[in-house]
Amino acid sequence: MKNIYIIIGFITVLINSLTGLIFKNYETFNWLTADVVIILNVILLQILYYSKISDGYKIALNFIFPVLGFVSFILSIKLENKLENNILLVSMMILLSIQTILLIITNALKPNK
Repeated sequence: MKNIYIIIGFITVLINSLTGLIFKNYETFNWLTADVVIILNVILLQILYYSKISDGYKIALNFIFPVLGFVSFILSIKLENKLENNILLVSMMILLSIQTILLIITNALKPNK
């Protein structure tokens, strides 16, 4: 059970990368960005799994992180192939920042088990 996030993340990255290689309409920038989003969310979920915060926070964050990760994944698919003036890229970075801040806050403010 410890490595379930890693296994699911690996399979998801593999499927996304194969989809990016097969379909011409799925731009390289988009599928690489989607792979990065998947990998970062797997890392955050692994950090959450190994953290010593209380179970209530873990349950809540185990629901919030995949939802925010899925929204980031959808945004990464819809990205334009440019970095300048890309509001969706900024939105993805904000969602990742929210996840990271939630993880830091729950680790810092809640007494550990």
